[in-house]
Amino acid sequence: PVVTTVLTLLGCLPCTPSPLSLSLSLLRESTMTDKIPDQVSEFIKANAPVANQLGFGGIMGYCSGMAFRRVGRAFGVVLGIGFMGAQAAAASGYIDIDWDKVKNDAIKPFDTTGDGKIDEKDAQELWKRYNTMMTDRVPSAGGFAAGFLLGARRG
Repeated sequence: PVVTTVLTLLGCLPCTPSPLSLSLSLLRESTMTDKIPDQVSEFIKANAPVANQLGFGGIMGYCSGMAFRRVGRAFGVVLGIGFMGAQAAAASGYIDIDWDKVKNDAIKPFDTTGDGKIDEKDAQELWKRYNTMMTDRVPSAGGFAAGFLLGARRG
């Protein structure tokens, strides 16, 4: 037994793990796994104050922002295809389009200042109207704007 022990210590003979060494290695693995941060748990811990502030209004804002982004894309595709078709028909001589009139008529609903162009002031006013409408009588609506922005950017 002494020769076997010495040879095992030197690495010449394979050693069979004892129940004690197995328990220690399992304990070491479980504590190492516990120390590896779970990304979702870390995200929740880091964003808990923000999540508490967002609440119901923030969730509704996120969903609205996500819908805004997706509907906006679809609307952009439809509008783009419509423009290409109209322009192709105009270029081929089938129809005449007064693009200045189309531009002025298209800008009118979004030109809140009445100066004939869409600028930052118009965007601010349109956002104010939209935000007021979307948060009217909504409980904890304070986080709506943050949720909307997050949903529009990532949704």
